[in-house]
Amino acid sequence: MSVAKPWKLYLIVTAIICLLVGAGVSWVLKPPPAGWVSPEDYEEALTYPFPGTPLSNYTFPGMPLFNYTGTLRVFTWTGLGREDPMWWNEGPWGFNKIYPNVDIEWLYFEDEPDALSKLILDPTYADVIEVCGGQFKLIDNDLIEPLDPTMVPLMAEFFPEWEFYDAFWKDGELYAVPFEFGYTSLTYRIDMFEEWNISESPDDTAILFSDIPELKEQIWMYDSVIEIMDLAATHVG
Repeated sequence: MSVAKPWKLYLIVTAIICLLVGAGVSWVLKPPPAGWVSPEDYEEALTYPFPGTPLSNYTFPGMPLFNYTGTLRVFTWTGLGREDPMWWNEGPWGFNKIYPNVDIEWLYFEDEPDALSKLILDPTYADVIEVCGGQFKLIDNDLIEPLDPTMVPLMAEFFPEWEFYDAFWKDGELYAVPFEFGYTSLTYRIDMFEEWNISESPDDTAILFSDIPELKEQIWMYDSVIEIMDLAATHVG
């Protein structure tokens, strides 16, 4: 993402703030020990009286006025349903509560190489991008710019492990803000392993690279070079 104009940067930061609250507001406000949020806690957190609940005149210095009219282009993964208001427009920091006259235009990519190629063709293609593992290529190609952490006040509520997670920083500068987290997991059908008389327990990713004939053309994984390279690197050590 190439952010040449200050107002776009401020809109981006505001959008990230809204994503943070919309996706995990109860985790931000009162982090549970394991980082898990129950539906009850989430609903309760949506009614939490924020000391800084946005009012009609709410802005950070230099941000567009609340009555700014325009379109914010958000570049995200296809199929994740980010356009659902749950992710960005709920709670007291809901984006359209701050900027009711700003429309969101959703743009999609299949994986990181797809996003990279689209942004190389047009660096102004989007204003906000959701990154997941491939952001360093975007940084190296000058396609995204660092964020000012002081413009993301909810980061102060993060666990230090998240606030300073090295995947979002490079050369001491912040390039992304986490709003959800997940693992790549290994799942298999016990009944099929029993039917095929496979005694090997798939307790790590080595099973994906085994020469067990019954597993030929029976393994499914995410079709992304980033995902496949990570799994292969884990396997070879």
